Amino acid sequence: PYFTHNTFRFESSEKFDDPAFEPQTYVELVCRGFYRNLVRKDEHRMEVAGARHSDGKADARWALDQPDGNWAIRGAAYTMRKALRKMTRRVTFDRPSFRAAQMMARDDTLFVIIPTHRSYMDFLVCSYLFFARSDLNIPIPHIAAAEEFSRIPVLGWLFQQTHAFYIKRGVGREDPDLSNQIQQLVERRQTLEFFIEGTRSRSRQFMRPRRGLLRAIQSTGQRAVILPVAITYDRVPEEQTFLRELQGEGKPAMQLRKLLMWTGKMLTGAVDIGHVHVTCGDPLLLDEETDVHGLAVEIMAQLQMHTAATTHHLRCFLARNPIAGVDEAMLRAAIEARGGVVLDSDLRGEHGVDPEIERTMRYHWMHLFYPEARKLLPDNPAIRHHCEVNGYAPAAHVDLARVPASPAMVAVIDALFRPICEEYVAVARFLAETTLPLGELTCSRIVKERPALHLPNVEAAMEDLCERDVLQPLQGGGFAWGSKASELSAWATACAWPSSTPEAPLYRRGEALRQEDASDGEGAAHGFDWVPRSPLARGATL
Repeated sequence: PYFTHNTFRFESSEKFDDPAFEPQTYVELVCRGFYRNLVRKDEHRMEVAGARHSDGKADARWALDQPDGNWAIRGAAYTMRKALRKMTRRVTFDRPSFRAAQMMARDDTLFVIIPTHRSYMDFLVCSYLFFARSDLNIPIPHIAAAEEFSRIPVLGWLFQQTHAFYIKRGVGREDPDLSNQIQQLVERRQTLEFFIEGTRSRSRQFMRPRRGLLRAIQSTGQRAVILPVAITYDRVPEEQTFLRELQGEGKPAMQLRKLLMWTGKMLTGAVDIGHVHVTCGDPLLLDEETDVHGLAVEIMAQLQMHTAATTHHLRCFLARNPIAGVDEAMLRAAIEARGGVVLDSDLRGEHGVDPEIERTMRYHWMHLFYPEARKLLPDNPAIRHHCEVNGYAPAAHVDLARVPASPAMVAVIDALFRPICEEYVAVARFLAETTLPLGELTCSRIVKERPALHLPNVEAAMEDLCERDVLQPLQGGGFAWGSKASELSAWATACAWPSSTPEAPLYRRGEALRQEDASDGEGAAHGFDWVPRSPLARGATL
């Protein structure tokens, strides 16, 4: 109290005249030191909202006191602040990562925000952050939203007032109206935001980037700084909807009634998504000379590298996959040693999480183990294809020569990657045995017929078979046998997870395997002798 309740005047005994002294930098350094060393908080996990956040201001006064934002944005921020208090424990952001991005800015810099897309909340989280933390000096963005939002009564108009503009998905060619919109926003130096993954990722996978809006911005001739923003959720608000889609159901139409029903649940405290965290990746430059394809891949790499796992995700994994000698602390240390970030979360209930939802949580961190998986099974088509499709981030340095000496990590890799191999094999078996016409077959239909399968792995297996010309995709949907249909059995045998230990020979390519042990019901590790029943399969050597 002596130091906090008295005023002190310090005078230098010598004249202070250092031309390099910057008062603003000095004050910020003092504040950072206070925050880190006296308050004992981490500026990489700075709170901005949530049930535990308090800045001493009433919500309405807080919304009115912010320096930027029209009436709609202030009203939306006020509502969002209350909603985040209801449904999250903490909302944090990595302030130094955004400050580093800000340092790249020039007076004429055009910021383009590109977040991960896991929830409709993504639209709101970035805008809320830039509204609440004006010290980041990132203007509230104009957000490219799907045209279907514009058809929601009242809300469609309200979204426009909060800086949304609508685009048509899947046009496949230049849209003059969109190009004109982008040109006008760029000329006014408005910050832009769009989702390079397109639609939300139902499985939390990192989806293939779409480059149309990058090209539209590039065509304006304006230099832009891309800020990849990774948003991490313990749980996503749309979890139950995504679960139905992963089980083969179609995507539901967007309806105001369903949104209001969900809002009612949230207001009664029935929605708890735990910890939400926002991090900015390394800023990337977009100008007229930029290779847009390479830039899109680098953006995805930044998003994957900066998406964190949480201790809730790890507890859910270990609850479904108990591994002798591996606990939460050990798994966390292994992830961090490979360059990953694990956030603390006190959200519990991991034993009640649906197994399908738990598998989606793995996409936050399993890519860090891709080098070891490929080392253990270098010729396995399922492992190779899965890693190529899902691995954007360059792996941190791992001493792969020591992997076989760690039984615990081999067991983790087994739990992560064995199901993938099993499901690639199960897809092949389904294709050989099904009586359904392949021309009417979809990945969702396969999952409905085989509910134990994980939809993303079914989609990936079918994609790999099409790339190998074992199958051919048909225009308008469905498949046909390709010119190399007879290679289906050999492909499945090569995809099988080995029953031997990693130190022993994994398998011999082309070795004839029989169904020696079908006790797991999936024929996961041993291959199959199949009798094709599908008319399309007859005559093929399976």
